[in-house]
Amino acid sequence: MAGAYGGLAKPVRDYYEEITARIESNPELFMRFHSGPLSADVRERIAGFIGAEADECVLVTNATMAVTTIMKNFMWHAEDVIITLGTSYTSINTTAQSLHDIHPHPSHRVFQLNFPTTHAEIITSFRTFIQSLAKTTPDSDQDVKSGPTTGTGKIVAIIDSICSLPGVLLPWQEMVKTCAEYGVWSVLDAAHSLGQEPNINLTESRPDFWFSNAHKWLVSKRACAVMYVPRRNQHIIKTVLPTAHIYPGTLVQQCEWTGTIDWGLYLSVGAALDFRQWIGGEEKIFAYCHDLALRGSTRVAEILGTRTLDETPNRELTLNMADVILPISSSVPGSPEVALALKKKMIIDRKVSASSHYHNGKWMVRCCAQIYNEMEDFEKLGRLYLEACQEIEEQFRTAT
Repeated sequence: MAGAYGGLAKPVRDYYEEITARIESNPELFMRFHSGPLSADVRERIAGFIGAEADECVLVTNATMAVTTIMKNFMWHAEDVIITLGTSYTSINTTAQSLHDIHPHPSHRVFQLNFPTTHAEIITSFRTFIQSLAKTTPDSDQDVKSGPTTGTGKIVAIIDSICSLPGVLLPWQEMVKTCAEYGVWSVLDAAHSLGQEPNINLTESRPDFWFSNAHKWLVSKRACAVMYVPRRNQHIIKTVLPTAHIYPGTLVQQCEWTGTIDWGLYLSVGAALDFRQWIGGEEKIFAYCHDLALRGSTRVAEILGTRTLDETPNRELTLNMADVILPISSSVPGSPEVALALKKKMIIDRKVSASSHYHNGKWMVRCCAQIYNEMEDFEKLGRLYLEACQEIEEQFRTAT
């Protein structure tokens, strides 16, 4: 049940092998004359997929490269604040912390999120959190819509569109609106959105920056990500990472050549879009995966004798990933040792992969519904986790 690293569709793999053979047949010709037009076509197509313009979208290695590029291009001051979420992916928090650790030491604040909760509660608490910071960290007197960058006291919020662990959908559009209202920069970590979240329209939702992996849910060849920088904010990105052959230059120019790469990874995005259209298109893909995630996670909970994390009336936290509470008692610590043991018992011993993790005092598992999954996969997952959890209980239970 791959959510972390995706799964490669055979037609996409075939395309990757064909384009690799083409590259190797004449690397000079391809690198100097063919890679540019082919990547431009991919950017055009992916821009249409997310409601953006082609010159606002570039291809990068992964989501971590995207957030590092964005955050390290801000001009930081001691009065500035970087916001991450309690559910932020590890490299998001470490990026923010690394910026805090070096001169001029902007503050790093964490907006805590504990599930279960609801979208309404998240919107309200996030607004309160932003208000409290905005009072003590005044915004630049420049128009936030035009992108303040040089004033002191700016706030930059890195927001999940879909949290990684637990795998829940956040009301990110409303959170972006709150940021805009208070003059806060919004950086959207949408690592799990591309290919999972339907009807993305970045021109309408107007985040200041957005990035998403293409290999997780869009089924491109691993690894590739899309970084979106609207025209109004492209002056922020003074240099991509690593600094490009063309510098200074436009965002697209800088990303065209940052050194020798495997172009097959980036170009496979086009093949992935072709494959998704061939099997039925986005509406059918989402309908199948979303329904399976809802029914499958419910079935896993039945087998485990527990419950799903998302118990909102309309399952508003769930797209194609759903977390289920594991039958591990509170006497088992939420430690890295337990996490590693659980992964080994599933991935190595049982040859089944689903991300287990500890959140808000409970162990849980993130169940991902991909197009190649069926209900029997969820039933198998539930049975095997039931065995593994019993072993974990016996191995790590502490005296009460």
